[in-house]
Amino acid sequence: MTKRNIDKLYEEIPLPELYRRFEFLERQFKKFLKFGNYPSDLDVRVSGRDLIAAIIRVDKRWAYYYFFHDGMELSEMKEAALLAYWVLRFKPFKIANNKYVEEFSASTINESFAIYIIFAALCYVSRVKREKIDSSLDKGPFYNKLLYAFRFRNISWASMMLLAESIGPETFQRGFGDVI
Repeated sequence: MTKRNIDKLYEEIPLPELYRRFEFLERQFKKFLKFGNYPSDLDVRVSGRDLIAAIIRVDKRWAYYYFFHDGMELSEMKEAALLAYWVLRFKPFKIANNKYVEEFSASTINESFAIYIIFAALCYVSRVKREKIDSSLDKGPFYNKLLYAFRFRNISWASMMLLAESIGPETFQRGFGDVI
């Protein structure tokens, strides 16, 4: 990334890298479906155009940070937050099965995946142990508040980055009250 966007003119992400990121997100989504106990016969349609647009938007923000903040790079948490933000904006995942369309979990699949992205990044950077996240993803109070906020509130990309950076082990140890 740093060699590609060292000038103020944004250089597009090379196609092989774009495909790699796209495939990575598809694999993460499949893990999310298994982890979230979605039915095995669930037919989910992925809008490739919207997912690619999300990847490109994150890449552009990465380049912006690098160029305009003297070589500063986005942290993994900020990058995950930006990706979650664009998933919320573009809603690239749609349930195609008529028998599941009316279920609440079907209507919130993009919001749930955005939470999964942030929580997976937390595990990746080792800020939170997987067990804490597993219990929260089991429709706990923090998960439910995030799901509500992602579904019904207008959250900016900057707020999403602040939220992701502020989540730590203590978030999963105390009562949540009106955290969000």
